[in-house]
Amino acid sequence: MEQTTSMANKILIDKNGEYIFDLASISQDVSLNIKKGVITSINLKGFKDKTSLTFNLEKDAICDLKFLLENDKKDIDLQGNLYFNACFNVFFADYTNDNLFLKSMINLKEENSKTNVNFTSLGKANNLKKFDISFNHLVPKTTSNFEGYAVSMKDSFIKINGVSHIVKDAISSEAHQKVKCLLFDEKSRAIANPVLKIDCDDIIASHACAIGSLNNDHIFYLLSRGLSLEEARRLIITGYLLPIKEHFNDDDKKKIIEYVEGDF
Repeated sequence: MEQTTSMANKILIDKNGEYIFDLASISQDVSLNIKKGVITSINLKGFKDKTSLTFNLEKDAICDLKFLLENDKKDIDLQGNLYFNACFNVFFADYTNDNLFLKSMINLKEENSKTNVNFTSLGKANNLKKFDISFNHLVPKTTSNFEGYAVSMKDSFIKINGVSHIVKDAISSEAHQKVKCLLFDEKSRAIANPVLKIDCDDIIASHACAIGSLNNDHIFYLLSRGLSLEEARRLIITGYLLPIKEHFNDDDKKKIIEYVEGDF
């Protein structure tokens, strides 16, 4: 694994491997170009209050992007440009103790390009967490998948917008969205807006959205198995927020477990 702590705002990745990039000492605007056929895993650290990231994946490139958001307010703008047969997988876990604004736009520019975006978010007292996740299917035979899980506590407010746009003539494309938000108490709030913009036929698309409090039937079942009410609530919540850890390295897995279990 290669770790980089200081670098220019334009990065060229032309070798397979795992990379750790520390953003703390870089300009706010960073561009990463992943060359043809390169397979890489990238872990981002040290996010500033405001960060703009652009990923360009050339033909047959595969990139797994992972980042864990911690501490103070963050404002992140992420863009991806995918070319023939490229694959861009994004995994992020949000445990910031302040407001978060994350905007993502992934452009599927050539055939057989595909992307998967998966995240979890925990909103605590007086947090505003806003996610705008968009996909542009610009040519035929492209695929996008978006899956998010969030838990809102106390006075926090989580808003998730997902937009999948399949343009005219982008036939044989697929776009899927699934978002679930749990409201932990009476003051917590959440909104989810899954949007499919379909301008052609011969495509596959779906969206699913669920927002609500803890399921009483699930709690009753766990109580019947000998768990206390507090243990039952904690088990359900951690079941939402912990699975994302499997995409991270051991150090970040430990942090995710500590964040989730510490808050509940």
